[in-house]
Amino acid sequence: MKNKYSQLLSILVLIFFISPFCQGRVGDLIIFGLFFLMLMIIIRIIRSFDLKPRYVFLYVLIASISFSLAIFVVEERFSFPYYNYLLAISYLINAVFFLGAILAINRKIFHQRKVDQDTIKGGVCVYLLIGMLWAFFYGMISILDDNAFSQALEPKDFEKTIYMSFTTLSTLGYGDITPINKIAMRLANIESIIGQLYPAVFIARLVSLYTAQELADRN
Repeated sequence: MKNKYSQLLSILVLIFFISPFCQGRVGDLIIFGLFFLMLMIIIRIIRSFDLKPRYVFLYVLIASISFSLAIFVVEERFSFPYYNYLLAISYLINAVFFLGAILAINRKIFHQRKVDQDTIKGGVCVYLLIGMLWAFFYGMISILDDNAFSQALEPKDFEKTIYMSFTTLSTLGYGDITPINKIAMRLANIESIIGQLYPAVFIARLVSLYTAQELADRN
């Protein structure tokens, strides 16, 4: 499967940039559609890897549960307390799905023997998926503890959790939203460490592969 990361990178960038403009019911449906498309693309990528069938089946099952819960979350046909619990479960399932994608794609990238555009796009996809993963973590914590952050994060206001996540991942840290809950504080620490280490390790891997490739071509 050639250029397998191009579509995933495109959909991640699209979600990242247009989600602030998607408001109300129509906006929720647009994001829901893009999210579903992203699930399908990730599943296609995972299926292209040399994984055991039972792992692929388990991953597809997790994606199906994630998609089913997303339908209920968009509909909002529940009393508010139950809706919050459902949303927390949805965030947890999505976190498992994104974590599986990150581990599988990252493993594939770091086993590559040749540097090409697809390898670079895959690395960027992993970085963006890490930001999305931590947004789900922060979302779960904000549901379980209303005072987990200096600013209240509404259960369905995923924009603020995305903002919090990528601000932490990039180690920018404006300080307008800060973790107060101890678990949230530790998660923020871990994300900022990953935000520094992953690009450095990924670039080092690319340079080593490129150098080995150049030496092989010369010989």
